[in-house]
Amino acid sequence: MPSYNDISQVVVFQSGCKSTLTPGPPISIGCSRYWAAFSYAGKSVYAQFNLPGSQGTYSVDLPLADIAQLLQDHHFYSLSPAELVPTDVAETSIAVRRCGVTTVVKIYDEQEGQESEALALVAAINGRLGRAQKVRISREPQAAPTVFDPWY
Repeated sequence: MPSYNDISQVVVFQSGCKSTLTPGPPISIGCSRYWAAFSYAGKSVYAQFNLPGSQGTYSVDLPLADIAQLLQDHHFYSLSPAELVPTDVAETSIAVRRCGVTTVVKIYDEQEGQESEALALVAAINGRLGRAQKVRISREPQAAPTVFDPWY
């Protein structure tokens, strides 16, 4: 079983919740479109695209060690979400870099057969990110890091 102690970077990309065609703005971070990057190399960064009053890019007080603990608590390296080809369904990608190897898990919201532990991990990350202290860096959300390609 891989160690969680040598994770060097985690990037989370979320496209929303339920259907991507849901009308109106999201009411919480759990249904919003964002990315967040956690690294030992620097401050954690969060970019929010569509949560009313919160759009922008932020420095966030949520260390990589805390995210790594969530990954361990929810058995990230043992997750095996259903291989689905959904259309118009929100997706969360969690990309974890450890020892030069990147593992990406894509989790589709509200899909039959989706592993409950995977959905619980997404909820835990959203909860921690939602409660974390943030300092706005820019009113515009920055583009997602190009080191990973989770949207496709």
